[in-house]
Amino acid sequence: MLEEPEGWTELQCCDIYDLVGNYTIRKHIRLTSYRVMLTFAISRGRPESAELTPRPSAEAWSDTASPVSPVSTPPGGVSRLYRGCSAGTSEIVNGMQECTHIFLARWNHLRGTQPISKGRLENYDLRLQNIYTRLLSLPSTKVDLARDWIYESCRLAALIYCRSIVHGSDFADSANTMHADTCGTLLSALHHALARTDTHNCWGFDLSGVFLWVTLLGAASSWSSEFPWSETTLQLLPWMRKYFALYAVRAAVSVPFEHADTTILALRTMLQVRRCLAIESGRTMGQ
Repeated sequence: MLEEPEGWTELQCCDIYDLVGNYTIRKHIRLTSYRVMLTFAISRGRPESAELTPRPSAEAWSDTASPVSPVSTPPGGVSRLYRGCSAGTSEIVNGMQECTHIFLARWNHLRGTQPISKGRLENYDLRLQNIYTRLLSLPSTKVDLARDWIYESCRLAALIYCRSIVHGSDFADSANTMHADTCGTLLSALHHALARTDTHNCWGFDLSGVFLWVTLLGAASSWSSEFPWSETTLQLLPWMRKYFALYAVRAAVSVPFEHADTTILALRTMLQVRRCLAIESGRTMGQ
C-alpha cells in the first residue's frame, strides 16, 4: 500500500493512487487484447501484429506456477498435472512438449546461420517419429469404461499436431484424415470428444493451458475450407470453427493476470509452429 509522503496534500496522494490504478487497468486491457489477437492470428493463420504483440517479459520465462502447456518451452511442469488428470493425459502433454521443443530446435538449425550435420538432423527426425509412433499406439477412450474425454481430446489433438510436424503438413490436412473409431475425420472426432468435457471452466486452472492448446488446434484445423473435406464435415465446419475459436479465446483471457505473460509466450510459440508448418507445406500465413 502507498504511504502518504510527508508534506503532500490529500489531493496529491489521490492523484498518485489514480495514476497507479489507471496504469493497472490499462495493463489489464492491453494484455487481454494481446491474448485475443494472438488467439485469432493462430486460428486464422495470420501473422502476428508487430504493433499489438509485446516482447516476452522476464516474468514469462521464470513463471513456474502458470498453467502447463504442450507448447511450453523449455519443456517442464507436467508433474503438476497429475493431481488434475489421468496419467495418460500427462504422458500426452509431456510428449507434445518434447515434440514442440525438438521441432523448433530442428527448424532453428535448418534456417539458422550455423550448419547442422546430417547425423543431428536424422536424430531430430527419429525422435519426432518415435513420439508419433508412441502416440499412434495409445488406446482410444472407447476401451475405457470410465470414458476419459479429456484424455481423448488430448489424444486426438496430439495426433493432428504431431502428424503435421512429422509430415510437414498443415493442421487442416492432418485433421482431415480418417478416424477409425467414428468413421469420420480427426477434426469431427475432436469436436465430439471436447463437447463431452467440462468446457465451462476450461478444465480448471491446472489444465487450462492444455485446454487452450486443444481448442487452438481445433480452430486452426477448421478455419480452412480449401481441403477436400467430406460433405458432412464441410456442413459442420462453420459451427466447429466458431466453437473452437470462442473456447480458445475464453481460455486465453481466463488465465489470471499474474500469468498473462506466460500465456502470451505460449500463444506466440504456437503461432511460430504454425508459421513454420505453413512454410514447410508450401503455404503462406494468411492464405
